[in-house]
Amino acid sequence: MPIAVVRELDKKKVAAKNITVSDTNPEPQRTRARVTSRRLRDLIQNPDWTAKIVPGVEIELLLDPLDHRPIDDTDTEIIERALAAKRLAGKDISVLTGDGGMEFGAKIEGLSVISI
Repeated sequence: MPIAVVRELDKKKVAAKNITVSDTNPEPQRTRARVTSRRLRDLIQNPDWTAKIVPGVEIELLLDPLDHRPIDDTDTEIIERALAAKRLAGKDISVLTGDGGMEFGAKIEGLSVISI
């Protein structure tokens, strides 16, 4: 999981109270972001750890090198970092998203996508 995901969650935690997750999910974005952030901190208590989510699925926090300059568009940044992880790991990396734009972008770049 690129650190950009954590940064995006941090932004959403302070979003306006009336912004919901989606048209079909009335949960406030800020609540979802806080819960998700807390769960990730519980799973990954040390940045060097890999956490098993379900059998065969692991998550690892990918910190940026100090000289990395993030791309302004967070979707593109996450896709770029996932591609870098794929090259480093030498195995398939999946992007988990409910965002159509990110899904298309990840697929175009050859990443597996898990739609939520």
